[in-house]
Amino acid sequence: MKLQLNSFRGERPAVSEDSLPMAAATKAVNCLLMSGSLRPLRSPAKVADLAKTPPIKTLFYHKGHWFHWRERVSAVVAPDAGDETGRFLFTFNDGSGSPKVTDVAYGTAGGGEEYPTNAYDLGIPLPQNAPIASLTGAEPGADDILDNRTYIMTYVNGWGQPGGASPMTPNVVVGPSQVVELTNLGTAPNGNHNITHKNIYRTSSGNVSADFLYVATIPVGQTTFTDTVSSDNLGTKWSTQDYDMPPSDLKGLVILPNGIVAGYAKNEVCFCEPGKYYAWPIKYRQLVSGEIAALGVFGQSLVVLMKDGFPYMATGDHPENYTLQRLENGQACIGADGVVDIGYAIAYPGPDGLQMIGVEINQNVTRGIIEPQDWRNMNPSSFIGGAYGFQYVAFYTTQSENRAIIVDPAGEDGGIVYAEVTADAIYMDRSAGLLYFSAGDEVFRWDASGAMTATWTSRPLDLAQPINIGAVRALAKGYPIIVDLLVGTGQDSLSTTFDDREAQRLPGGYMDDLYKIRITTTKEVTHVAFAETMDELQQASQSV
Repeated sequence: MKLQLNSFRGERPAVSEDSLPMAAATKAVNCLLMSGSLRPLRSPAKVADLAKTPPIKTLFYHKGHWFHWRERVSAVVAPDAGDETGRFLFTFNDGSGSPKVTDVAYGTAGGGEEYPTNAYDLGIPLPQNAPIASLTGAEPGADDILDNRTYIMTYVNGWGQPGGASPMTPNVVVGPSQVVELTNLGTAPNGNHNITHKNIYRTSSGNVSADFLYVATIPVGQTTFTDTVSSDNLGTKWSTQDYDMPPSDLKGLVILPNGIVAGYAKNEVCFCEPGKYYAWPIKYRQLVSGEIAALGVFGQSLVVLMKDGFPYMATGDHPENYTLQRLENGQACIGADGVVDIGYAIAYPGPDGLQMIGVEINQNVTRGIIEPQDWRNMNPSSFIGGAYGFQYVAFYTTQSENRAIIVDPAGEDGGIVYAEVTADAIYMDRSAGLLYFSAGDEVFRWDASGAMTATWTSRPLDLAQPINIGAVRALAKGYPIIVDLLVGTGQDSLSTTFDDREAQRLPGGYMDDLYKIRITTTKEVTHVAFAETMDELQQASQSV
């Protein structure tokens, strides 16, 4: 009889060992099993040092710099096609600060490398007071054509982005020999919003349109303006009517298609104006029932994960037509830092297992793989999640363990693998398919250096009758590897070290009908076979 392993899968602790598929493991540590072979996970490779004092809880690599925070932060690149400054937004998910925006130059200025060193408050405040309009010049005659005007003012930041408008002035009637003097044009608002200028707009009965049209831009410190612009020379229409400030407690930023940024505040889902990440119209906000834990995105769909109830999904192509629908068969999210976009779906830790919501999927993908109680024993609320090759990777901490779990949710046979690696924060480089993490004040690239020692142990091979296994062969992409034959319920070990692909003899004098195979390796293993004799090992295979 010949026993062979041509495929290697992960652990399925929810299944009785005797009922496991042939390829399943009872122990899988430091392995990557995506291809079906047993490939050892490579050691992390150090790529950078971090300046801030640990613990570091958020990593964000942008334009050649490692931005990092000691708080849980959501950071996204600003969706602005014309931006050459490298702007990005971030929010403090622990509520320790208001939403921010910075660019590479400002975020790295000031000396040292505790990036970001500087940031502005996100949004353009609305001026609180209406300008005051008064007339100077000769009074109009009875036959003169008069111009009815109303004025507003908006703030403009250093990137040329305008905000919402001030209250309107009362209507003023202007004769042909008169000009309007504007006063009460307040200076920069409170906060660090990078406000550098003000735009002035007016209506004009001398123009066919009744809209507010551009008059002039003045420095933010200038508090008066004399309007001598004729109606024929007015500029473009004012278009920032709904450019509200984001909530001060905005959290959980994600990027949707069409230049839309979404976040949440308390139980409200918030959207920016498409392509205008600094404008957060109140009219786009939508309420959900319960407390929001995190947001996720796949395709054009926004997933709203809840701390204490069913998730929601919002679909649409513009904030004004996104429709929220509650998913009755979903689960709560118990670990916001474990939420991961794996491409075709969102994966997150639920109370009973790894939940996935995506294209035609809304389920616990570890059901039947790991029992809910064993899942909870891993403290999934501590998960720090990422994706690697469409696999879900999460670092976790319990009273007795500090390591990582790897789940292949799309794998044919499922299964989990553990990795002896610890981390405080994760960053995914989606353009290159790379996973980075920090530990202490250092940054590492996952699966990047020399091979770690992988251990893989098979299911019990329960034979019809006792036999003596006398020969073994191991095929690998390099040697040495160690193959142990664990005999019987006592699991006495017959250990063999392979330095090449040649078959080796095992000692005689024992008979048993129960075996396990354990492989310890730093090389990729593709095939292991056992037989009673060397001749039988060469013959056609017989699967158990």
